[in-house]
Amino acid sequence: MKYFVLVIGLTFLTACSPEDASTTYVKVHKYDGSIQCKDTGIALDVMALELINKGIDVVCSQKGHDGLSRATVCESDTGNINIYKIFRANLSDAVSAGFVPVSMLSEYRDQACE
Repeated sequence: MKYFVLVIGLTFLTACSPEDASTTYVKVHKYDGSIQCKDTGIALDVMALELINKGIDVVCSQKGHDGLSRATVCESDTGNINIYKIFRANLSDAVSAGFVPVSMLSEYRDQACE
């Protein structure tokens, strides 16, 4: 009986891992093009159209940051990113549209997508 409970627990932990290839969703990102000292950057809903127009369903979206430190210098990039939760089955189509999995960002700290 203990063995059965252990197997269930391990399966549950594996299914919850964000890097598990069997999970249904994956988060992808693209830099929003914003620069310091200016009110710039592509809005979430505008960039989402790049995915939607390729037939990719966007489950949710959020603003984020790549996590890298930057000097405060006007006209330099901010590191702000637009993040989209999509079905894992659409990942290759999203990559072909220029999006990258957030798991590729070494300093990114994930937050819940609402």
